[in-house]
Amino acid sequence: MNFKNKKRLSNSIGFTLLELVVVLAILGFLTAMTSRIFTNEDDQRRFDETRAQMQEIKKAILGGEGAYANGQRQFAGYVADMGGLPALDAVTNQPEGLWTDDLDSDGTPDLLGWVYNPLPNPPDSMVWMGWRGPYVGTPALRSGEVSGQEKLRDGWGNPLVFDDTTTPGDLIITSPGANGVINAVDTGFDKDIAMIIKQTEYMAPVAGRVRNFDASTEANVTVTIYFPVSGIEPNPDHTISGVPVDGYFRFERGAAGVGTNGTRDIPAGVRHIFVSGIVSGVSVQRAVVFTVEPTGNWLGDINLQ
Repeated sequence: MNFKNKKRLSNSIGFTLLELVVVLAILGFLTAMTSRIFTNEDDQRRFDETRAQMQEIKKAILGGEGAYANGQRQFAGYVADMGGLPALDAVTNQPEGLWTDDLDSDGTPDLLGWVYNPLPNPPDSMVWMGWRGPYVGTPALRSGEVSGQEKLRDGWGNPLVFDDTTTPGDLIITSPGANGVINAVDTGFDKDIAMIIKQTEYMAPVAGRVRNFDASTEANVTVTIYFPVSGIEPNPDHTISGVPVDGYFRFERGAAGVGTNGTRDIPAGVRHIFVSGIVSGVSVQRAVVFTVEPTGNWLGDINLQ
């Protein structure tokens, strides 16, 4: 009786080979599913970090949105201070001007610091311009890198790829995704992640009308606009010499009939226009400080009387 009971007990608590195989298969399946879930969650987190990093870079270049002072929108990004996109380093292909003014790492600034009217162009430009970064935090150096080799990276640690040549005036920022390889046919988290900063987001036309100058003296009217190019005031300044009899003027790419220096858009930020004309036989001057926004900018009437 005791032997039979022990045999029955042994049969009830034991496992057959088939049962063990089934259990191991289930455990393997659960392990694989758990690993896949954790991997997807990790990739999603890195994807979100990449998108957030790109948005911060865009904000650093274009300036924050929604900030106003004295009724005018304020821009505090690279474009507002420097007048255009940061140049890409010839070796690292990175926009180093976003975090340093010493582009060649020799200890001497290569970008002019933020100053008031850096060139002695009369009249006073009445605006500040020049580098006042850093606009983003300095990227950490990786093992084997030396100063000057810093790179902005995505959530997976891959260097972000910057391209300002495909469409002149635009900047394309690309992450190669989880696999670290730029490939247009990738799928899932391996798919490239791209963001484009278009020229129309930081450059815009400016127009207005000069009023109340002497009839038949429109050729004597001059309209000068002050803004930075690579952080300094261009010399000669962008001036429209002569306006139509109705006084209209515009600074716009490809604009016709407004003078050579009027044929370009103006970078977003606080800018100044200086207008002069003849009133009652006397030269009169007016100054207007305004904010260029990345849309159409109409200044309205500038009265000389």
